[in-house]
Parts: sequence; C-alpha cells; structure tokens
Amino acid sequence: MVFYETLGKNFARNSANAIAAKDIFSLKMFARDMAQSENVAYAVISDDTGNVMARSDSEKSYRKETISDIIIPIDILDARWGEIKIGFSNYALKSEAATVRKYVFGFGFFILAGAAAYIFFFPNTIIIPIMRLTTKGIVGEEQRKFTRALTNVDVDFAVNGAPPVNGRMADISIAGAKLFYPDSTLISKGDAIELDFAVSTDGKSPEQKYTINGFVTWLAAGKAKSCGIQFKSINLIDRMKLADFINSTKAKQEAWLREKLDGLAGNSTRH
Repeated sequence: MVFYETLGKNFARNSANAIAAKDIFSLKMFARDMAQSENVAYAVISDDTGNVMARSDSEKSYRKETISDIIIPIDILDARWGEIKIGFSNYALKSEAATVRKYVFGFGFFILAGAAAYIFFFPNTIIIPIMRLTTKGIVGEEQRKFTRALTNVDVDFAVNGAPPVNGRMADISIAGAKLFYPDSTLISKGDAIELDFAVSTDGKSPEQKYTINGFVTWLAAGKAKSCGIQFKSINLIDRMKLADFINSTKAKQEAWLREKLDGLAGNSTRH
C-alpha cells in the first residue's frame, strides 16, 4: 500500500500543472505511466468536480485476484484541484512486508538504484503537445497553458547545430521557455535549438543539469532579442524535476507577493 500511496503522491504533485491547465494529453501520459507500474491495474485522473479527465488505456487482467484502489488528492496552494485513483492487485500487499524489511536492511537502496538506471537508459518520454499561438498580448508571443515561473537563468544554446552561445531564460514551464539572446545571433521561427542549463530546486541543493531540444515558435517584435522555445520532448525524470523547480520558484514568488500586499494593506489601514 505504501508503494501505491507514494506513486500516487508523486504523480499528483507533478501532474498539478497539467490538471490546472486542463492539458488532457499530458494527463493521459501520466495515467499511462502510472498504469505501467508493477501490479497497477488502472489509473484514473479526475478534476475537482469528479469529471474524469484521463484514464489508462486498458485495465490489466489479474485472474482470481481482487482489485483494490486508493485515491490521492491533487492540491495546488492548499486548494483541491482533482484526484488520482489507482487500482492495484491485492497480491502485491502480500509481499509488501518483505519489501519494507528490505528497505530497513538497506536493500531498498539497490532497488531504487536499479529502477533509476532503467529509467535513465530507457526513458519513457512524454511528448509535449503543440501549443496554440494567439495574437493577444505581444504579437507572436506564445500564450502557454502551463504554469510558468519568472526566472533569470543562464543558458548555453545552439541553433541548428551551430556552436553554442550564451543567453538567458526569462521564464520557463514544462512546455517551453522564453529565451533572450545576443544581437549577433541569427534566429528564425522554426529553427531547431538545444538548451543546456542548470538550476537548483530550492536554491540550496546541488544544481540539476538539463539538456533539452526544442524549436523556435515565435520572435519578439521589439528591441530586445527574444524568442519562444517549445520543448520537443522531456524524459519523465527530468520532467518531474523541472516541475519541482517551477513549482518551488512560483511558490516563493507568490509568498513574496503576498507579503508585499499584506504590507501595503497594513500601511493603508494605519493611515
């Protein structure tokens, strides 16, 4: 049971962006990935009204076994946005005590290392759907559906296989980023681009390095040289870590904004 609760909580945390944006494609990918876990019969993701937004393609068959399920809430800033329902074979519960003992005596480390190695060498990639462009706001700029965090991250990028140059990302989401680049760099819409950057989730832990391929979706029509980058694909591990960084950064920014607003409210009350 502990394994399925942990599985559900991890996916609930990392699917928050997708359920908030009603990104059905990504939610289906999350449901599919959960259902591929050992002894998981099915996975269903619903919104806060109980409406099913995504489910695994098919239910696994377990002969002479009953299927139990657990429900994990999807919360964003202490508000309920939906839930994940995971159905699993009761046969797995019989071996859970032995698995826990292995964790206690240190075998859990080897199990996790093996799973991490498998995912690293055979990553289950999640294809990001093509984002729709709109003419609202800045001309040509992509209005992303995903949660994004305002950043100022140094990045080395290479356009169409050319030698890398340095730029910076002003904001980033799990679907793409806004890139500022030098005046001397020539970039056109549709160009292939490779981004290399490193960020720390909480500002204290070691930086996580990313190499992400994408393409240019729009160019800014102003003096500042900037463009929109849509990521082609991100493997599951990098996607989850990047989502942690985005959520952590956004939470810090919202906390700072609330503090400033509370300060303004207090000043106005005293006057």
